[in-house]
Amino acid sequence: MTSPSQLQNQFLSRPYSGGGERLLSAHDKAVHQALEEAERYAATRVRLNGASETRLTSNWIVAAYRHDTSRELDPQLHTSAVAANLTYDGVEGRWKALQASGLYERRSYLTEVYRNVLAHEVRNLGYEIDSRRDARGRDLGFEIWGVSNQVEELLLYLEEPAHTAVLVDVMTGLRVGELLALKWVDIDFR
Repeated sequence: MTSPSQLQNQFLSRPYSGGGERLLSAHDKAVHQALEEAERYAATRVRLNGASETRLTSNWIVAAYRHDTSRELDPQLHTSAVAANLTYDGVEGRWKALQASGLYERRSYLTEVYRNVLAHEVRNLGYEIDSRRDARGRDLGFEIWGVSNQVEELLLYLEEPAHTAVLVDVMTGLRVGELLALKWVDIDFR
């Protein structure tokens, strides 16, 4: 399953940094839609008289687990989806092994389903987005608009508490004096 871009993770994985539960819900909805779309391509193998065919079943068993950090404990919102090797074959009336080749063939498409639903939900929350492409013109998804590339780069390298201070400043528009006068007791993370 896919995950948001690096900068989106700055917003989404730290609810107090401007993302909040609404953006987490947008991520969850995008994951849900992508998994529903993926389910359409679940299949099983049918072996008869020495021939092997694939029969579309359009059902599977999948569990999804949302994480907000990477293995290195950096902010990284992502959802791990684990599929059981099972699908129900309605023609034969029994559970059989999942033939997942149709899912693998559509990985790029399913990534785009996730990105498009997330972009739609983020826009519905009132955020503007900015499409990103690499040097070759390949689609890299989008970023939440309004944060300059310089701030984006800075956030990637800052340690705490400087990271949070810069993020609070970017998200709230505090003046330098207001930011420097802030104390932790002044902040309500809820």
